[in-house]
Amino acid sequence: MRARRWSLQSWLNFALNKILLLATVALLGKPGFNQLKQIVSGAIGQYAPPQEVGPTRYTIGLVLFVFPILIGWMTPYLGEGSALSPSPG
Repeated sequence: MRARRWSLQSWLNFALNKILLLATVALLGKPGFNQLKQIVSGAIGQYAPPQEVGPTRYTIGLVLFVFPILIGWMTPYLGEGSALSPSPG
C-alpha cells in the first residue's frame, strides 16, 4: 500500500509540475517566461559551484569519493579482528 501511495504521489508531482509550467508559459507568454527564467537562474546562479576548482579541493573531493568505496570493498576481506570490521551486534 505504501509503495502504491508513493508512486501516485510521484506521478502527481511530475504531472503537476508540467501543468504549472504550461500555465506559466500561457499566462506570461514566451518572452515573459524567458525573462522570468533569466531572473530566477541569475538569482540561483550565484550559489552554483565554480567552473574550475583548485588542486587541493579536487584532491579532497577525490579522497571523499574513493575512500568509502575502498573501505566497503576491503571490509569483507579484513576479518573479525580488524578496526574496519563491523562490530557484533
